[in-house]
Amino acid sequence: MSSSVIPYSCEVWQPDRINGISTTNDGENWSPQEHCPEFLIDVFVTYMNNNDAVQHDTSLHTTPNYSSTSRYFHFTSERHHFVESSISWSTISNMLSHMLVPFHAQPLMIQKITTIAREIALQSENLSCKTISLAIALVVGQERLEEEEEEEMDQANVSKAIAGLENVKIEELGENNCVICLEDMLLGCEAARLPCLHFYHEDCILNWLEKSNFCPLCRFKMPL
Repeated sequence: MSSSVIPYSCEVWQPDRINGISTTNDGENWSPQEHCPEFLIDVFVTYMNNNDAVQHDTSLHTTPNYSSTSRYFHFTSERHHFVESSISWSTISNMLSHMLVPFHAQPLMIQKITTIAREIALQSENLSCKTISLAIALVVGQERLEEEEEEEMDQANVSKAIAGLENVKIEELGENNCVICLEDMLLGCEAARLPCLHFYHEDCILNWLEKSNFCPLCRFKMPL
């Protein structure tokens, strides 16, 4: 088995306007009360496969042999589903899951998509637009290393993983945000800490552990 790690990446941008004319606002008398503003989302996914599963070269310096396939997806989403932290996680996670992005790769992608989508939505030229085009380019590894394969998360395994959590209070100010829901973890709030010392809201990490037994950030494997 190859020891190389298949890359994951996520890029987000607003496509260039055609001839300097915005095509995103098609209603002169549009008002937010009549229509929910939307993102029109074009997603370009490159699926990477590692062909070095069996290596005949015993050299320590080998170049990963990747092959790739590409697919295009189109989504439409109400804008607040992408930019409001309370609902953006589930909305974008469902979208990524539809495109076969594994759960362990989703948190940082969701954080980047939400952050940039919010910045684009708040740009002055976009504030009055009914629809905004959003482009996303993903690179997704399709082969997982054996040591990172998910355990079957039945109820017994979920209970064992939950037993490894520690209830703590956030006692220091800093960049303590829960990467699952993307909300800040305020000073004095209750949190759940994994053995790898990463913090999450308790409800967020409990929901996560029903799907995966790995830390969303560092891939620490929860003991089962």
